[in-house]
Amino acid sequence: MGPQCSQLVRRAVGGPRVKILHRVLFTIAFVFLSVHSVRLIYAKFFEPRSSVLDPYEETVDVGIREAKSLDELVQQYDTAHRLVKDYEADESNPKIEYGERAQTEPYKSELRLREAIIEWETKSRIISETRLYWMFGLLFLAVGLAAYRWLNSLLTMSALIVAFSEMIYWSSPSYFSGFSQEFDRLLTNKLILALSSFLLLLIVAYVTKTFDPGGPSTQRAS
Repeated sequence: MGPQCSQLVRRAVGGPRVKILHRVLFTIAFVFLSVHSVRLIYAKFFEPRSSVLDPYEETVDVGIREAKSLDELVQQYDTAHRLVKDYEADESNPKIEYGERAQTEPYKSELRLREAIIEWETKSRIISETRLYWMFGLLFLAVGLAAYRWLNSLLTMSALIVAFSEMIYWSSPSYFSGFSQEFDRLLTNKLILALSSFLLLLIVAYVTKTFDPGGPSTQRAS
């Protein structure tokens, strides 16, 4: 019964229907990665980032946009925070209600810089998560290729589906925008990972013989 079961599994894994499924999954992944890569290339290199209103930007907004690091933003915030404390310490200054502070200096600049710091830290966290989960996808890819080489089991397909699902999701364009240096770094990371995923997809398709006229194969490599 052992050898018979093994033959049945091999036939099921390498049967015509599964071969068609391989091609369908490859096509879906190919389409997603192509669309993601084009969108990221546009956002990174061609999307307009200037406006005719730029000369009218307030000083604090210019400082936020030109900040090269989080430390620079923190230094700007420290200056703005001291101005707020000095303003509040002078009893001759009129008291500004909390609801009006977002539009009134010196509170306005302090709040804008606080928001910029929070946004920068959010982008940094997303970059770390993107790299980490994409690496998990790479790990599943290694498992899938190892299963293809030595095990001849459905583990190959399962692992590859998980691998490219992780890679496609975490290299996809973000549903938010920005013009800070950290946002630009996020775009760069996602673009590199999307193109790497695209290349790995082609390599896996070649290794598993998806391009062969006879269809993909799950037989052990000789």
